[in-house]
Amino acid sequence: MIHSRTDQPSPPKSDQPTNHQPLICSTCKTVVGVVDPRAEGWRIWKWSIAVTPKGSDKPQTHGVSKWIAAQLLYLIESQGVRKFTVTPDVDFTSSGESGNEEDRGSIMIWVFTPDIAFSSSVAAERRRDPTRAMKVLWKPAPAPTTPPAVEAGGAVREPANGGGKTESRALDRESLSVEELRLPATAFNAFKAALEEGREWLPESARRFKEWDVGLVERFAEDEV
Repeated sequence: MIHSRTDQPSPPKSDQPTNHQPLICSTCKTVVGVVDPRAEGWRIWKWSIAVTPKGSDKPQTHGVSKWIAAQLLYLIESQGVRKFTVTPDVDFTSSGESGNEEDRGSIMIWVFTPDIAFSSSVAAERRRDPTRAMKVLWKPAPAPTTPPAVEAGGAVREPANGGGKTESRALDRESLSVEELRLPATAFNAFKAALEEGREWLPESARRFKEWDVGLVERFAEDEV
């Protein structure tokens, strides 16, 4: 059973930004989601719940990274993009949820290969090779670009160097092909940890591509969906 924590204030109106009330499992007291006043409902975090399959009496859970991988695959199919800025969303961080500020910097990821199977000599809990995964490149998200200065009369002043205009257009094109994905702080940190772990599953020579780190992220196998 799930209930909203009653020792928190009532949900504010949608035009007042605040942390959301947590949804607490009445049995194990685990936070499994938040009250979303904008949607006028509950937002359940699938990675925080266990489901008992039909014909079984044993609850089954899946890691955070698999659920995030599923969300990324959905966005790839529906939006036609493979680059994402992944950001910890304070709006969906429950009251009392903590996290180090240095762990909350946004990252840019590039889903280079959406579906591969791999085996690794590096052991991992609950992984059974061959494992279905995505090959993901990531790096710290770039800082927001400063718009060109506007002179009197509305004319745009380009940088003094001749390549400024070309670079600006290239950045604009790149930004249009990047989708944003916001995650609760705990899920964001778990996803970053999964990227680092998946990096160790690759040969050392394959863990870097230019300015990108490279790793493998597990996704759902066919018998899990």
